[in-house]
Amino acid sequence: MPLTAVRAYAAGRKDTGARGMGPSAPAWDGRTGRPKLPPAAKAKPGTPREPDPPAGVAAFARLAALVPPGAWPVTLPTATGQPVRPLQVGIRQRVLALLPEGEHQALRGALRRHVEGRAYCEALAAEGAVRWSDAGEPLEPVSADHREHALSRLEAMDGS
Repeated sequence: MPLTAVRAYAAGRKDTGARGMGPSAPAWDGRTGRPKLPPAAKAKPGTPREPDPPAGVAAFARLAALVPPGAWPVTLPTATGQPVRPLQVGIRQRVLALLPEGEHQALRGALRRHVEGRAYCEALAAEGAVRWSDAGEPLEPVSADHREHALSRLEAMDGS
């Protein structure tokens, strides 16, 4: 009997978790030697799906906890449901100054996912879009070049 099965038996569990040793033993993938994972649950056709949170939200929430209260820019969403707005130019440098050096790469990645995401591109491409300050105040209009770039990214996302 394998050692894990012996320990499980000694602990009083009937299901030892070892292959062939109990009712809920996992199926094994012969190619990888690891347990097979159950297939992902599929939604029924026509079932409404929750929208995906804006890219970077989880990383922004984690990073926001590392800065002093009130210092995190309100324009970087830290929870689902917060508006996605065009950011003030130079936000990366201002937020990097707030974070420990070990978190700089995480911020760069989160910002990249955020600004390359659909919600941000739609916000930039919207007619009359305005950039927002870190404090949540409207600033200047989005430049025509930035708007055109966002429109081309959206077309690429749609496969047009």
